[in-house]
Amino acid sequence: MTLRSYVDRINSSPDDAPLQVGTGKELDESAARHVLTELLGDYPVSGNFPVTLTSAFTAIGMATPTELPKLDPDPHRAVHQCLFLLATAVNRLRNDAGTGHGRPGPPRKTTELSAAEARLVARATALVAGALLDKLDGG
Repeated sequence: MTLRSYVDRINSSPDDAPLQVGTGKELDESAARHVLTELLGDYPVSGNFPVTLTSAFTAIGMATPTELPKLDPDPHRAVHQCLFLLATAVNRLRNDAGTGHGRPGPPRKTTELSAAEARLVARATALVAGALLDKLDGG
């Protein structure tokens, strides 16, 4: 399966929650392994998911936490907490590098956003907003 087929599979089965969660994890792991293979030639086959993901983030120059936050032991609630952390991080970035607040000129605390970073932030905001609206609708 290609990475694109994983994305298509997730999108074609919106009512199959176990399939979406399983495929989502497979997609993340496959993308991480792909990054490692492209940049380093291979990936450690014995590495668990967090190790593989950390290696991929590091190899591609994306930040990883130096210390993991204490999340709820219930994985459902932990995902909610991570969405909250994501939204607040996006807000911090917007306050410095985004539009609004009547600020002309470049960001003051960070570098300007690349097109890829802007897409990432847009997807993150859509993810959080979608989760809030789904929950409101009883999902």
